[in-house]
Amino acid sequence: MTRTEVKNKINKIIDRLPDRSLEAIYEIFRKADQKKGLNLESNINKILKEDSELLQRLAQ
Repeated sequence: MTRTEVKNKINKIIDRLPDRSLEAIYEIFRKADQKKGLNLESNINKILKEDSELLQRLAQ
C-alpha cells in the first residue's frame, strides 16, 4: 500500500474510535515518534500485542 492509502485507512478507523481509545492510540504514536531511529514497526507491534486486550475494552 502507498503511504496515502495507509493514512486514509488509519483515518477511517480513527473516525470510528471512542475518545478513550483514541487517546490510547495517540499515546502509542507519540511514544513511537519519540523513538525515531529504532525499529518502529517492531515496537508498535509489540505495544499492540501487549495492549490488545486493553484496546479492545476501551473500544467498547
